[in-house]
Amino acid sequence: MKPHPALTRGDGLSEETCRRLTLAATVLGSSMAYVTAINVAVPAIGADLDIDLGGQQWVILSYSLALASLYLVAGALGDRLGRRKMFMIGATTFAFASALGGIAPNAVVLIVARVLQGAAGALLTTGSLSLLRATFAEESGRAIGIWTAGTGAVSLAGPPLGGALVEWASWRWIFYVNLPLALGAVYLAWLGRRAKTRREAAAARLDVLGAALVALGLGFVTYGIVQAGEEGFAAIAWAFAVGGVALAFAARELRARDPLLPFFLFRNHDFTLVNVATLLIYSALAGSTFFLVLFLQSVVGYTAFEAGLLLLPSTVVMLALAPRFGRLADRLGARLFLVAGPLVMASGILLWL
Repeated sequence: MKPHPALTRGDGLSEETCRRLTLAATVLGSSMAYVTAINVAVPAIGADLDIDLGGQQWVILSYSLALASLYLVAGALGDRLGRRKMFMIGATTFAFASALGGIAPNAVVLIVARVLQGAAGALLTTGSLSLLRATFAEESGRAIGIWTAGTGAVSLAGPPLGGALVEWASWRWIFYVNLPLALGAVYLAWLGRRAKTRREAAAARLDVLGAALVALGLGFVTYGIVQAGEEGFAAIAWAFAVGGVALAFAARELRARDPLLPFFLFRNHDFTLVNVATLLIYSALAGSTFFLVLFLQSVVGYTAFEAGLLLLPSTVVMLALAPRFGRLADRLGARLFLVAGPLVMASGILLWL
């Protein structure tokens, strides 16, 4: 008798169950990478470790710097070495970095921990979406909608929980709460390992030199942009000069056999415009959130817990609407939502003023 395809694949779990476990793993993993609990803890961290405003900014920006520098590298590693494997390595590394941040005795150790978190976050964020698309194929829109809602649900508690921990326990617990999330993500990803996925480009050679060049280029350019506001562009010109290796990367990639970033992708105007829009949207979101929390605590006089609570409404709305918009995008196409979404977001930021 031929077994039904929904039945076990040899380890007691059905194909559909493996797909759901994979989805749950990506929710937990990406939640760690996106959670903003540390934003409400920055003033307390600065007071405890004697860090000035510039140093407090780097507690946040060191994570973003590593994340931005390694996005392309992380995506390439997932394609070549296995999306699930790299996702699990990212979750494990994030747990280690979080433990280091929790015991940090000074600003240097804390910033090193944040850089490690950013590197792991690059593996988690790129791995989450690529693993979902490979696992759910034509249903990826629905899956990404659920992923967005699930990530929002886990992240929902981030700011108020972070504020409560800062106010009634210690800012160090903001790092420790990542440990069970990381272990859960690794375990669920391992359980769902038998889910069928699209073929991975395992045969492609990893362009190590290209990966190093793009990481250095993006890293130093980002560093220069951040520090220029404090030191001036003339004083930080050396960072932009070193960041010029990104041009060497671009020239080399045009001739590479297995390019880290295939430049022909940018011939597709939709691909280019979507990436530019994503850059602008997340830049606005991250920057406005960081300064809003500082303003609420340093100027208005709110506690960390109260400031965290004020970040809840946007997450609640995202949690409620993301699955529905994901299904609509599958039916109607993503263009409408990519135009309407940023307009609504810009209107909301204007209302803050």
